[in-house]
Amino acid sequence: MKKSILIIYAVLLLFSLPVVSAEVIDRVVAFVDDKAITLSELEEKYKAAVKLSPNIKKEDVLNTMINRVLLLREAKKLRIEGLMKRISLRNI
Repeated sequence: MKKSILIIYAVLLLFSLPVVSAEVIDRVVAFVDDKAITLSELEEKYKAAVKLSPNIKKEDVLNTMINRVLLLREAKKLRIEGLMKRISLRNI
């Protein structure tokens, strides 16, 4: 009797749990440092680029996106280094 009550309880518990499902929302097409470039971002930039240059390839757009992240990283680093140089020159 106890076994059947336990089984019924387990079945009821199983059916009361919410259904869990996983769905891929977006794919990562490239990682640059700690920044991910997603497929939806690439598609968005590609659509805009095709309007300006109809013969452009997705690969070219992706390379441009990667280069932009790298350039922004370097600009940020140089700005900080430039700021530190200005601060050290003021203290002389």
